[in-house]
Amino acid sequence: MSALTRALADQIAAELGANCRTEPTDDPATLRIIDDEGRAILLHHDVAKPSRLTISAQLPTAADDHGVAIKPITVSATLPAGHAAAHIRRRLMPAHAQALAELASRVADRAPAPPVEGGPSVLSSQVVQRAAVALHEIAPAHCPGEAAGWVIGTGSGRARPLLAAWWQSARSTEPTSAEEAMAPFLADALRRAGLSTTEPCTERRVFFAVSPVGADEPRHVVGPARDRPGAWELVDGCTGARVRSLVDRERAGELAEELDREALMQSASGWASLYLPGLGTEEVQDPRLRAVAVDLARGGHMAYGTGAMGHTEVPGFLVLARSECPHEARVHWLLEPRDGVWPGGRRDAPPAVVERRNQDLTEYARCLTAPSRKVSVSSEGCVRVEFTDASADPSRS
Repeated sequence: MSALTRALADQIAAELGANCRTEPTDDPATLRIIDDEGRAILLHHDVAKPSRLTISAQLPTAADDHGVAIKPITVSATLPAGHAAAHIRRRLMPAHAQALAELASRVADRAPAPPVEGGPSVLSSQVVQRAAVALHEIAPAHCPGEAAGWVIGTGSGRARPLLAAWWQSARSTEPTSAEEAMAPFLADALRRAGLSTTEPCTERRVFFAVSPVGADEPRHVVGPARDRPGAWELVDGCTGARVRSLVDRERAGELAEELDREALMQSASGWASLYLPGLGTEEVQDPRLRAVAVDLARGGHMAYGTGAMGHTEVPGFLVLARSECPHEARVHWLLEPRDGVWPGGRRDAPPAVVERRNQDLTEYARCLTAPSRKVSVSSEGCVRVEFTDASADPSRS
């Protein structure tokens, strides 16, 4: 490997993280990058293709025995290091995480079940399989380079590896709106499978674990932040994931108590979700309306009330049922403040806002077109959805 390519590898490592480093391998044409989480990334420079780098991620030796592999990616060796780093983050790391989860599942299938008193492995095949089945109920799995979808992988926790799910675009190397839009619906699907979830405020991943049985201790705990001296982090004791970090210790404690109260209310309700963005309180429990919200989120449309997002610039959709017509729903386009367009349409909205609304409503209708629905843009300033499959009506079950 030339000195120029070695320098590029060092730059790629620096782009991936402050503590990443490069090291040689037995192959003189290949360098290894060890990233902040200890993952090994292999950069191969073939002299027959001097303008390209082939990049792969190293798996445990057991991967060969279980038939698990990662398809390498190729990137330009002539563009800045940030270009290669972006492709590693957006294409290679999700594939690596999914391969590890698949390997853990296959290993667990051949191994005896872990003792109950020791607790199930975080990567047990049963947990991964349960999550995969739940997520498949609402959307397809990710197919690299071909189709967007969900991914199950791992993340690093305070004391153990963690399981996480996230939405991954098909080809883009940059974050997409669909990844943020889909997070709450992935979490809802996992909770409906009996799993506990954490949705950190700064991440698009949803962490999950088996719900503890009969746990009496507070679920959320506060401790010193790992990466912010003087700060405090709030950790979900069930999943092991960090919810957020704060400078004020007292505020962190108050937030932990608030989250514990919410968890108790949700558990007492018997519902997987008391609230979901883009849906009214009653609409959350209707699988047909949840499916409408999921289809819009998959299309990259943001649900009204997603995270801490304000809707002064990014509009949100809101799906509401029609009590007088149980086979119909309306999808509204919401933009704040009130000089925007609200449910039913605002006749005094600025022309530019009305034009934007109409364009988005047309796109909503395109996303929602399906054999079991009759979809149209209404003159009332919303999308009308009529459910034509009576067998899917929850009131008939």
